[in-house]
Formats: sequence, C-alpha cells, structure tokens
Amino acid sequence: MDCYPEHLAPDFDEWGCVATPFDVWWARARNFFKNVPEEVAQYWIHEHWGHSPFNHLKSWEYSYERTAWPLDTLSSIRSRESGYNESNEACRLQGEFVLKNKSNKTAQFMLEHGHPPVALIVLDNRDGHLIDPNFDSIYPKEFLLIEGHTRFNISIALHFRKRLLSLPVWLMYRDPKYRLS
Repeated sequence: MDCYPEHLAPDFDEWGCVATPFDVWWARARNFFKNVPEEVAQYWIHEHWGHSPFNHLKSWEYSYERTAWPLDTLSSIRSRESGYNESNEACRLQGEFVLKNKSNKTAQFMLEHGHPPVALIVLDNRDGHLIDPNFDSIYPKEFLLIEGHTRFNISIALHFRKRLLSLPVWLMYRDPKYRLS
C-alpha cells in the first residue's frame, strides 16, 4: 500500500521475511496509515511488505468496515488466483488441497471453528475505480480479494462442503470524496 514508503520499511531476515515485530513497526507507521485498521495493517501491509500486487493503492483514499460476509453471495468476491472468475473453482480446488494438509494451522482452525482466524480484506471495485498501474491486468467491477488468499480458498472449499459458518471481512471502499463522478 502507498507503494511501500521506504522510510517505513520493516527489517527483513535472511529469507526475505519481515523480521520487525508488528507492534514495533506499527508504533512507527500508524500515523502514516491513519485510516487503516490495525488488523488490516498487520496482515496486509506489514506481513506482505513489498509483495502485494495492490501496493499502488493509496491508504488515504479508502475506508474500512468490518462485516460478516453473506455466505450466499460468496461468489461475488473475485480472486486473481481464479482469474477473477465467478465460480472461484481454482480457489476451491486449492482450498481442498490445503485442507488435506494436516499440519496447516489455518486449515485446522477453520475446520474446527467454521471461519477464518483473521478477516479477509475485500475491496469494493463495483465503480471500476481500480486501475492497474502496469496495465498488465484489468480489474473487474466486482468485490476483489486483496488479502487472505489461503483463507479465502479454504473458505470456498468449506462452503462447498457446507461447513463454512461465517466469513469475517474488512470491506475496503473508496472514500466518497475520491469517487469519480
């Protein structure tokens, strides 16, 4: 997000993973990301520093609302992992694969509780405002999965099995003052 401002970059370990603890980083970065909820900052910005294909989004242009996604409209969330296809079949198959991995803690949590341990981040792009700065992909005018791809894939698989009980989501929407007229 915000093209990863260099002055806010966390430290990385020798494998390229974020080494700076979130609370230490957030104390330094929170004033820059003023309207970003702490959970969103932790699981998207901090954890994926330098790796999100949505790094060009400007934090100050968006607001966030935590909500329970209606399960009967799960197909309205589109993922790049399935080519933004409404069926999300590629996501479901990947979710089934992850569910078979008995050592995957997220899968085990979701099997036991019927929901992800952390809310997904979904962007409302129904107004079509999102444009890829590299022009190598076109974003559909839909709800787009921004963060939580593994949790989403498992959710789709559990929903197919009728075992998904709820889906917490941070709905990210463009602040009205930035909307195109």
